[in-house]
Amino acid sequence: INQDIINNNLTNKDDDDDLELIDEAKRISHRLYQSRLHVITAALRTTSGRIYSGIHFESSQAVATICGEVSAISAMMNDGYRDLATIVVLRGFDEDRNRFEIINPCNKCRVLVNDLNPNAQVIVGTIDKPIRMTISDLI
Repeated sequence: INQDIINNNLTNKDDDDDLELIDEAKRISHRLYQSRLHVITAALRTTSGRIYSGIHFESSQAVATICGEVSAISAMMNDGYRDLATIVVLRGFDEDRNRFEIINPCNKCRVLVNDLNPNAQVIVGTIDKPIRMTISDLI
């Protein structure tokens, strides 16, 4: 990620909206986690303020694996919304269920988010210092 893009997109780490999404992704992980199957979670907010979350499902066949981002987006769309505004993706750890890190969406999910809203914000950085970037900056 280009450092100039990061510097231009820094947000206050105390931004309640970002922290709320991070906490939702953690919550869904704690609620639904199964070792090695559900390591990645995602949470998103719509422009209308609704929050949706989803969990990764690792299949024995890679082609059938479902990303956390896809799961969260599907929940949003199943509820009749398409107005994705912000998304965060977290990776959990089998050895420490209270440890998480923010990760970037995979390439497939970047395209999907961009298709829904090329101005969507993606929370990147670290749990302690989250920053926002537009999805178009990540593609």
